[in-house]
Amino acid sequence: MSAGAYLLAHFSDPNKLIPAVEALGRLEPVTRWHAVDGHMHLVIKAGAADRSLYEELRKIDGIDQLVRYQIVQDGENTLILDPALAHAYVFVETEPTETDNVHAKLEAMPEILFCSSTSGGCDLVAVVKGANLDAVDRTVLERVRVLDGVVRVKHDRIITLTQL
Repeated sequence: MSAGAYLLAHFSDPNKLIPAVEALGRLEPVTRWHAVDGHMHLVIKAGAADRSLYEELRKIDGIDQLVRYQIVQDGENTLILDPALAHAYVFVETEPTETDNVHAKLEAMPEILFCSSTSGGCDLVAVVKGANLDAVDRTVLERVRVLDGVVRVKHDRIITLTQL
């Protein structure tokens, strides 16, 4: 049984994000979504991410790129973001023999809310927190990217729709 997936959506026109979010509310497998600022515009978590959900998301007006990372081991219990803090999703590619090591190191960092193992283009998905976006960026650059075994890191800052 699948542990679900993270689906990352990029919009050709970011103004189509709000109508897309309304459409997400009608898709039952979607457990949550966050608007993000980075290489994508939306990060969606789905409890079941079969082909039909992928096709439904592709039909949403404005999505020009959709990437799926299958969850292998879900490290997330319940994600509750503290509104007083800044947060970002971090997508980590590792050397194949170092994934478990990097995963353990990330989980040991107090700035990491959770870390899940994934497949399909990145090996780990984590959420980092900080006092502000600069602190989040520093954590990603100075603590995550430099870990032995990390090949590539992308991060998308979680934003509220009022910030768009």
